[in-house]
Amino acid sequence: MLYRTHGGAMKINPLEIPHQFNNKAAVNGVAKDNICRRAADEIKDGDIIFMDCGSTVFRMCQFIKNKKIKVITNSIPVIFELQNSKVALNIIGGEFDAEKTSGAW
Repeated sequence: MLYRTHGGAMKINPLEIPHQFNNKAAVNGVAKDNICRRAADEIKDGDIIFMDCGSTVFRMCQFIKNKKIKVITNSIPVIFELQNSKVALNIIGGEFDAEKTSGAW
């Protein structure tokens, strides 16, 4: 049996607690940081980017905090991480999914 995820699927382990956002963000941290660092290097002051609610995308916040860019996002964790930084933030609406947000912080 598989559990459908955004962009893929995961094998279901009935003994395992479902992955919370903060747990998922910590998985493969070194690889995710390498991806995020390379992506952030491509972003220049004045750029406008969209950041979705993925755990890898969230880890990119640390690499763009000091850039004078605009971020458009649907991610509450991204908003919280980038507030009080040089980044201008635009929040877009969408459907609230309590299952995905419970315990996210």
